[in-house]
Amino acid sequence: MLRGPVLFGDPARRSANLELFFDLVVAVAVSQAARLLRLDPTWHGAGLLVLVFVPLWWAWIGFTFYDNRYTVDDAIHRVSVLAAAIGMGTLGLSLTRVPGPGVVVLGLAYVFIRLILIGLYMRARRSEPRARGQAGGYALGFGLAVLLWAAGTPLPPGIRLAVWAVAVGVDLATSVLIERRVGLLPVDADHLVDRFAAFFIIVLGESIITTGGLAADAVRRWNFQPVVTLICTAVLACAVWWGYFDRRARELRAGGLRSSDAGWNAALVYAYGHFPIVLGVVGIGVGAQLAVLEAAGVAAGPARVVAASGLALYLLGLNLLTLLGRVPLADSLLVERTGLVAILVVIAVVGPAGPAAGLAALIAVALAHVLLNVYRGRRSSLVRPQGSIVG
Repeated sequence: MLRGPVLFGDPARRSANLELFFDLVVAVAVSQAARLLRLDPTWHGAGLLVLVFVPLWWAWIGFTFYDNRYTVDDAIHRVSVLAAAIGMGTLGLSLTRVPGPGVVVLGLAYVFIRLILIGLYMRARRSEPRARGQAGGYALGFGLAVLLWAAGTPLPPGIRLAVWAVAVGVDLATSVLIERRVGLLPVDADHLVDRFAAFFIIVLGESIITTGGLAADAVRRWNFQPVVTLICTAVLACAVWWGYFDRRARELRAGGLRSSDAGWNAALVYAYGHFPIVLGVVGIGVGAQLAVLEAAGVAAGPARVVAASGLALYLLGLNLLTLLGRVPLADSLLVERTGLVAILVVIAVVGPAGPAAGLAALIAVALAHVLLNVYRGRRSSLVRPQGSIVG
């Protein structure tokens, strides 16, 4: 007899390899979403990226939080997640025809993915009595949202977008209502932090791979301009990585996951707060790709503006985590990051011309953020007793 999901069971029953496979498929879909902005680096393309990124993000979030709370690795779970991965791949492929007929495929693929998640929560409701109220609440709320997504898919574009917006609102409201009625379940802090960290690396790495692939195809002569531009993209990626994985920042993000309201903190800081951070990384990657194409003489685009906008969104997302996580102002970089965002606005408007020079200006801002993180870490180590736990 198959044993159903268990709430915070033996970690050995959690399939980390299956989670990684699912995340890689999601990253492929994210790369297709980034392609929309690269082909149309305008406000229209940016708006389209944000719109398609919402179902991508929410589909990934749903499985991430389910896998975090319920431990299971039987045949039913594996088949379900693999089927969802196929749905996610279909969603990603549909973006090659967006705007256009691909929008309908996107809607149907998202409905398919969410139906699988609903089925998993119904299974958890039967097998785990300690979480019956929460699992049933998620199944009900997500089910209502799926009905709206399905109903809106065949409608005209304007009405469809309005119906889908209501469906997203229902999804977001589900966690709020569950928190108020029965309370959100706590989370496995280490697993959640590691899962989001891995996904951040996957998205950043996908941008690097795409940039390298474009350079290999577009650059005909490896002279000074394309070489320096590629070096700048690598340094910028390293600075962005360091800014997210600073030790003190990681401690502060994880601190709220071990408190009495860990479930709500996880929803705020990770499910909602990380949305602009990952979207910003996508924007930085697209800007770097446009810079490489410009350096290769293939096409000239607003590389500096796109990359600066992505970096600003990334920093604002980190500030959002500071606010949602209720980090004390003295232990945050809220003011400093806001100043860096103001500098990025100036760079985007009147920054240096040329792909390498534009990226170099952004590197200076990203490295300043790294240095501020290092300084904060040293300052905290002086005032905080060794071995203390951040709460």
